[in-house]
Amino acid sequence: MAIQTISRQKQRKAVKRSADFYGNLRKELAAQGPIQAEYSQATEVNMSGVWKRWNGYSQDVNQRPIDFLKSAVAGDYMAFFTWVLDRYPGVRKKSSVHQYWRQLKMLYKKYAGRLLDKDLVDDVNNYINVLKRQYKLETSVRDKPVLSVDDLLLVLHHHWVLDAWVYPDEEQRLLLALLFLFAAYTGSRPCSLVDASVKKLDNRASNTVEDEAASPCDSGYEDDEYDSEYRGELEYDEDGLPFADADMEELKSILYEHVTILAVKVKDRSVLVMFITVIHTKGEDRKPQPKTYKVYQHSNPFLCPIAYMIAVGLHNNAFAASKVRDPEKILRARIPTRKFCRIFRWKESKLKEPIFREPERSKGQVLSSAKTAVPLRAHTAGRYMKRLGRDVGMEQPLSQSCIRRATGNAVDDVATVAERDQIMGHGYSGVFQFYINPRVKCDVQAAYLDQPSDKALMKVLGNMSLTYDPLAPTKPSPEDARAIKQHPKVVKLRQRRDVLTIKIKQIRRRAGPYADAEEEEELLQQKKEAEAALRRKKKSLRDRAEKKARERYFMDNDTRELEEESDSFLDGRDEGKSTGITYALEERAYIADMLCRSHGDLTEPCSLDQRIELIRTLTKLCSRREARRRSTVPCSSEPNMKQEDKALLSSLPLECDPRQCLFCVGDERLPFPQRTFCWSRPAKMMDHIEDHHLKRFALDAKIPCPHPTCQKYGVVLDGVSHFKNHALGVHKIKLRLPKVESF
Repeated sequence: MAIQTISRQKQRKAVKRSADFYGNLRKELAAQGPIQAEYSQATEVNMSGVWKRWNGYSQDVNQRPIDFLKSAVAGDYMAFFTWVLDRYPGVRKKSSVHQYWRQLKMLYKKYAGRLLDKDLVDDVNNYINVLKRQYKLETSVRDKPVLSVDDLLLVLHHHWVLDAWVYPDEEQRLLLALLFLFAAYTGSRPCSLVDASVKKLDNRASNTVEDEAASPCDSGYEDDEYDSEYRGELEYDEDGLPFADADMEELKSILYEHVTILAVKVKDRSVLVMFITVIHTKGEDRKPQPKTYKVYQHSNPFLCPIAYMIAVGLHNNAFAASKVRDPEKILRARIPTRKFCRIFRWKESKLKEPIFREPERSKGQVLSSAKTAVPLRAHTAGRYMKRLGRDVGMEQPLSQSCIRRATGNAVDDVATVAERDQIMGHGYSGVFQFYINPRVKCDVQAAYLDQPSDKALMKVLGNMSLTYDPLAPTKPSPEDARAIKQHPKVVKLRQRRDVLTIKIKQIRRRAGPYADAEEEEELLQQKKEAEAALRRKKKSLRDRAEKKARERYFMDNDTRELEEESDSFLDGRDEGKSTGITYALEERAYIADMLCRSHGDLTEPCSLDQRIELIRTLTKLCSRREARRRSTVPCSSEPNMKQEDKALLSSLPLECDPRQCLFCVGDERLPFPQRTFCWSRPAKMMDHIEDHHLKRFALDAKIPCPHPTCQKYGVVLDGVSHFKNHALGVHKIKLRLPKVESF
């Protein structure tokens, strides 16, 4: 059975060349010298950090970087590490220095074509121990939590039932749950499921020495020399995560062609199963190792990736059979007596599209993921997971590595060593030692006392959620927020931004030929850079304050509760966070209610009907979007959309409230209260439209009017000025006057 489509190259024709050709080729290759090793994109990005520092060190000692690297002796490398510790006080761990040293040895091999002398390497390693004492470098090892199935259920329950976070669209909520299950049932690295590529830097990176840090890409090897504080030279978004490279020669993400859903005949019943073929693995350029995992239906819909995958396929209209437009066609599919299975194929046009996607912005709107083929980036998925683990109340950060370690520890108990290495993608068995749960699974006490082990207790003690607390802080305290606002660097950056704003306003006040468009454009660019620097600094300070606040909470909270000697902590009266949540979308409320019910055997008609209805609702949810929650009161106080609301939307008057957003009124994915939302003041509405909608339009772009009536008649405006005139003249919504350029 063909699980995937494999493209083959055309047959290469034989070529006969002369003896002179090969003679000249031999001379050219001999003169060229050693061929540089080809490293993966992630490895090249990782090495760019140490290469930047070697460049800076070479300039300080008046040497040419490459020649200096090839001719350096042990003392040169030792002096380099002393230089690094002097110039970058953020390098605080011995493992960071070791990371530099490993990558510097790779650079030497790349340019010199040979390995460093063993005695030289040992000499430098011994000097690193001297630096550890001299600079008081830390030798602590980061925690490696393992997300067990109990922890996963806790996270998924919060994700579907309690989470108040607003995603770009609701398909992202479904895809994140599916990503959790794909990662758990395959033990894959992020590069196997989502786009883990990173953007290479230009030469400007070598001219800056601002920050000491950027974490290297996930290599998959979690050895204790890895330091999360070591950072290569990547470009980062405002969340402190690396940007992905949009110019990919090949889409390295799991695609529709890598997943196959089929109904299999087992005795007298039909069972839905799914094949997941993982193509992109670590080292695939050198030795591809594709592997296929088998997944079947689970009675608990929280843990059933097949239900999620069917909903994604239906939402994206991906099934090839025209009659498969409802989950009932799949869950109640009949298998011919002559066959053992029924395969539900994807459309040929969908085979090369990624399953995990994220929406992109176009023409001022956040497009649905179904309208784009942009793969979900690893740093976006990582940000979602980290935020979710924090909101659940986990003490340690949640990442896909936590799931991968859990899968490795689970299969280690039931699989052979060869099977475990295949699942984990390890070239040799010794690598697995870095994935073992640091909380020893074996009941050593029971073994020594020669008595039965308490397996239930040992399982709970190994869970990542053992110390979880939903009351743990998820943001800096008010005192920390004030300290961040008054931080000297924040104040300096804010002052610079304000000065640039004043200069821009002064230029705009000039009339006629005195207006300097070029100067204004330059100042606008400087202001943009100042605002970006301010956001990054504030984000860094907020993350640091949040981390310290959570560390203090988990360290001191138990002692504080014991000191208060109150039973309120035992009966739930201390809960500061409300477990109830008001859902803005009816589909989300229905899904949360259904997931929390008891689930019977899928062979029972009632349970099967519930599963079909759940998948239908998941499919509908993918087409919805929830706006960011606001503190002001919406025009409609009803949380859910009633029949009279639907009738009102179908006949919305052309003249709107002057505080309404014209784009939100026309966004059918939003719930009714958010479509008819009124801002407290027109100025707030103007800021919202300028910053979130019109910002993506060029001044002369064609802008379709988003009002439902105008959409019906296909009204398209010629540029931003025409749109604003239309909004005022037809819909009575006044927007800011467009900037008039002088000539």
